[in-house]
Amino acid sequence: MAIKKHLPTYLILAIGAINFCIMLSLTWWQILRAYHKYELLHAKPQGLVHIEKVRTTNQLDNNQPVLFRLPIDKKYYFFIDPAIYQHQVGVELITTGYIKSIDQSIIIHLGWYPNRRSAEEMLASYDEKVGTKGLLYQPRGKLIQTRLSEQDWPRALTYLDTKTISSTLEKKTLPFVLITQGSALYQQLSSGHILQLGITRHICYALQFLMFGLIGIYYSKLLSSKKE
Repeated sequence: MAIKKHLPTYLILAIGAINFCIMLSLTWWQILRAYHKYELLHAKPQGLVHIEKVRTTNQLDNNQPVLFRLPIDKKYYFFIDPAIYQHQVGVELITTGYIKSIDQSIIIHLGWYPNRRSAEEMLASYDEKVGTKGLLYQPRGKLIQTRLSEQDWPRALTYLDTKTISSTLEKKTLPFVLITQGSALYQQLSSGHILQLGITRHICYALQFLMFGLIGIYYSKLLSSKKE
């Protein structure tokens, strides 16, 4: 009742329209996320690629299995902190490696660890002769850029923000991230069942946001008509 008394009709309608636009943008965002998972589900390149032998980025694709046997940057690296994996809170380790054959660096997600100390021990013990296997992943979607909470190295991220990583390191990096075993993201990429559940979940979210927008339009018209 207070809304009808104090807000003019045009403002009630404007609030409904703004709410609808916001909900419509969130609906589209969820549809794009569902489509991205659909692409990952159906992108299953065959064969293992030795990334040090790559001569062109055309040889690389989403969900491509790769073997990386090159040095990694053990001085300038990042933590995703906090990171949840199998219902436990820890950190995820992110670093880079330089691919001389294509004169670009690649961001390497080295998995989840219960704490920073165990992640740094793994980083120190990395052997380039053995290397590491993983899947290539091309992040999609426009998220708010991370604000680095630490000035000294290593630095902390809130999510896998490739733009922040590239700009902070001032390196030319591939659009793909090498995701290694031992993280929720690797499980998602390697499991068709998890990807299918993700597609269903995003579609449900999209329908919910669309419904919220339509409900807002309905009630704004209802309130404005009663006010008149």
